[in-house]
Amino acid sequence: MADDKHRLEPSIGDQYYDIPLKMLVPQLDFIYRLKCEMAKDNDMVGAAFGGTNIRIVMPILGGTVKGPQISGIIQERSGADWGSVVQGTDYMRLDARYTLKTDDGHCIYVQSKGIFSPKDKSFLANGDPDSMSQKDVEWFT
Repeated sequence: MADDKHRLEPSIGDQYYDIPLKMLVPQLDFIYRLKCEMAKDNDMVGAAFGGTNIRIVMPILGGTVKGPQISGIIQERSGADWGSVVQGTDYMRLDARYTLKTDDGHCIYVQSKGIFSPKDKSFLANGDPDSMSQKDVEWFT
């Protein structure tokens, strides 16, 4: 978690415009890390009407959530990751939606959008690997 001093740091972008609206450096706070159990089989939805986007629906079976702000589980079969592959590109757009149930009983609907892109384009050539890390792929949500 960032300290209050960092939160008050002026943005370097202020030097580009002489306007009264001053901005602060954007930042993120770590809330939790999750571990998803994904279904073995994905549903491929072809490109409609000859389009170039292919949708892959990757069901989320469950999982765990742990962190300084939230801990709990991913509700069983509460969502999926809807990936969009644009033919001719080296990445997939991610759109995951699922429900967390916190240890103190609250349900939270989560939608995470991001990208997935193998750093070495041959990484997925032999099918789905047993594991992957940030050394293998860029994966941001």
